[in-house]
Amino acid sequence: MPEPQFQKPIFRNIWKSEGEVKVAEQVRFLRIGHRGLIRLTLLILLTLNLVGIAAISIVFLTTSGDLVTSILLGFGIATYAVLVFRGWMLGTYVNDAGCKVIRLLTTRATPWSDVAQIEESFRRPYGLPIGLRTRHLALHTNSLMTVKTHIFIGSIDGIFTVENYQMKKSLLQRWLDSK
Repeated sequence: MPEPQFQKPIFRNIWKSEGEVKVAEQVRFLRIGHRGLIRLTLLILLTLNLVGIAAISIVFLTTSGDLVTSILLGFGIATYAVLVFRGWMLGTYVNDAGCKVIRLLTTRATPWSDVAQIEESFRRPYGLPIGLRTRHLALHTNSLMTVKTHIFIGSIDGIFTVENYQMKKSLLQRWLDSK
């Protein structure tokens, strides 16, 4: 039976062997752009609302002995908590392996080897049936799928100028070109 290999992250330079060459690799996903003021305000209000509702519900459930109400209220609060926590993670993320687009109910991870190109199109913001159309970035894969990103002018993340949009488009394009 082979001996297990233990990692020694504190003094890695001391413990590494002579033939080992470590290539710098970005493993952690990085968010393209930051959360805007509107999104942060909305998320903070929803989180405070969740804390308030949970506190009131816990007091109510401890004073009443109704099992059915406890189960239904617990299920409702848990669902609301998952949606609020998921709201904090929404966005388009990149690392050396690929791009990950996190939406409220789905996550789509696409490796860079599968991305054919980044396309800029004009779409309705948030899918609203209004006459406005805005620039929107999407990833086209080799399997002919389109992955819509969160990068568009008028985004809740504060992308209100063409310069800000172009900067985020350039960041995404640089990650694709480097792979």
